[in-house]
Amino acid sequence: MKSRNKPFLLILDGPMGAGKTTVSKLLNEKLQGTARVGFDNVKRFISGFEKNHKYKKISQKVILAMVDEYLKSGISVITEWVMKKERVQFFMKIAKKNGARFFAYEFDAPKHLLIKRINQRHQKSKELPKRNINEIRKNFEKNYGFHAENRYNHPNVLDSEKLSINQIIRKILKDIE
Repeated sequence: MKSRNKPFLLILDGPMGAGKTTVSKLLNEKLQGTARVGFDNVKRFISGFEKNHKYKKISQKVILAMVDEYLKSGISVITEWVMKKERVQFFMKIAKKNGARFFAYEFDAPKHLLIKRINQRHQKSKELPKRNINEIRKNFEKNYGFHAENRYNHPNVLDSEKLSINQIIRKILKDIE
């Protein structure tokens, strides 16, 4: 499937384990000529996941510049990230400035399911750094708390416990059409 003639910016927001990365990868495969820009990917390029505030800030700036440049060049963008309201609004401004359509979705699921998914992902992953369960849980709690405190009132909330990945993808593709 090709992306439409007018580019779009698609934001996938939500806590760890909600399905943002899985959906963005699958959508990116279906929407040819669409860039996928994920915070974790950029952070990995810069720091190898090293916890460093300076690297985090640089990663954020790089992502915003990448999104702006892709849209300026007429290329649609999918990005997954835990968002603050201000960041969503900044992305909206970038989309508007570049004449791109804007779509935002918040992914959610019960906390116990998110934890289960994260544990499974870390056990299977060859890319993610190997951490002990306490470190994973601490990172999740911090991420989950950040998401809860900064929750943006998205018009499109998708419960990844109730909806399958394929149902979510079909909904987003229908909206983009």
